[in-house]
Amino acid sequence: TGYTGEVLFFISEEHEKQDEFLMQRLDHYNVTVIPITKSWPFLGEFIQDDEMLNTIPKNMFPYIGTGKWPGAVLVSLRFYLAAVWFTAFQEEDLYTHVLLTDTRDVIFQLDPFDWDIQDKIYGAGEIPSFPIGECHFNQAYLAAMGDEVISEMMDEVPVCAGTVYGSMHMMQTYLQKMMDIMEAHWPEVVKLDGAVGHDQGFHTYLMYNGDWPKGSVEVMRNGEGQVRTVAAEYGRNYPPPLQGIRVLNDDGKPVRVVHQWDRNGELHSLIKQRYWWRDEF
Repeated sequence: TGYTGEVLFFISEEHEKQDEFLMQRLDHYNVTVIPITKSWPFLGEFIQDDEMLNTIPKNMFPYIGTGKWPGAVLVSLRFYLAAVWFTAFQEEDLYTHVLLTDTRDVIFQLDPFDWDIQDKIYGAGEIPSFPIGECHFNQAYLAAMGDEVISEMMDEVPVCAGTVYGSMHMMQTYLQKMMDIMEAHWPEVVKLDGAVGHDQGFHTYLMYNGDWPKGSVEVMRNGEGQVRTVAAEYGRNYPPPLQGIRVLNDDGKPVRVVHQWDRNGELHSLIKQRYWWRDEF
């Protein structure tokens, strides 16, 4: 894509040791790999500041990789890891803009940062015609916040937590809000048996009700923004436009970031034609 900035890749120590091929590829592309330990404080090898590490609540995240519902721990812990990392290095001015992203189901068709990113947080909206009131998954993601919140959010478009853009300044504000809301509702997450997806519920709620400075949050309309989230489009029989093996926005131009490409068999096959590299390295 022509991108020349830094890529940070958080990975468990166990996975780092087991997947030699993945590590070779990450090294080939000069990716900065951050191994995290199985138990709190996770980043102790890289960050020695106890005050920063204590940002990660030990009662919420005693360990990862084992236990009753490790998925819920992982999807929540990632926000804390990012917050601690960016705080630790903020005085060095290493980062001006950030994209927090999933990995397996995300591809980059263009340089993800070659556009006019303002001092904002940008959320990736899903299908405008498929609000929360019609999606039982996203209603379940809000369950930790209670029925009243679910009722209030029924007309809103879900905002995917798997891709979040922002300036460094606003990303730190966003991460603090995510940590605050997770800690406030963690007992409910536990009662729900650690259901994976609560992070998207909190994320969506904050995009619409986060008490942000005026003009500092933008929910990008799916098909018009920098990210196209495609799973629900295929699920609702509104597949995204394609040009060969490129996914397009509604204006006919390639979108920078494609999320959830692996949910549809046809698109999965097309994407693998261009990006599948396991037998080529």
